[in-house]
Amino acid sequence: MTKKATTQQNRGIATREAIIAGALELIGSVGLAELNHRSVAKTAKVSLARTTYYFESRDDIIVAAQSRLAELDAKRFAAAVDKIGVRTATREGVIRAAMEVLLADLGAHRPQTTAYLELGLEAARSSAAQQLFDTMFSHRLDYFRRLFECAGISDPEERARIYLSCYLGLVLQELSCSNKIPDVSSTEHRMAAYLDMALRLD
Repeated sequence: MTKKATTQQNRGIATREAIIAGALELIGSVGLAELNHRSVAKTAKVSLARTTYYFESRDDIIVAAQSRLAELDAKRFAAAVDKIGVRTATREGVIRAAMEVLLADLGAHRPQTTAYLELGLEAARSSAAQQLFDTMFSHRLDYFRRLFECAGISDPEERARIYLSCYLGLVLQELSCSNKIPDVSSTEHRMAAYLDMALRLD
């Protein structure tokens, strides 16, 4: 491959990445209702012609954005799983670890979190989106399952599933009520209550 061809290929990759990043930004900030080729092109600072060249349909853009979000999710929770250890081997440790993930979901990872929830709704309408959303859900489920296993909690898979359902409900509530990071004390109290509920499972 010539140097010119390599340069063109790299530009093509960069353009496609910019389009995907622009789509994720839109999904996280204004939702899928506002996503189309023109809005993505504007956000990504890419020409409309190039956007339609790389992604023929709106659905193609959504699938690509969801795939990228799944990749980011996998890296994030793999790193979180690596941190599980002695400090999380107690009830209090589980709550602290869960709080760290929650505060990241509502803070540094807020755009990804809102995109995740938005794409979750899309999964209810599209079988292709459902598979990718299930993958992202499994990243979170595996993290909480590992937490529960480390803490010696019985039936960690089922209890983690219950806890995660409560957790996602809390994330959605906090995102819809305020643009600010929640009060740590009150939120931690709720996380503890959810854990107690999951532990009461017979």
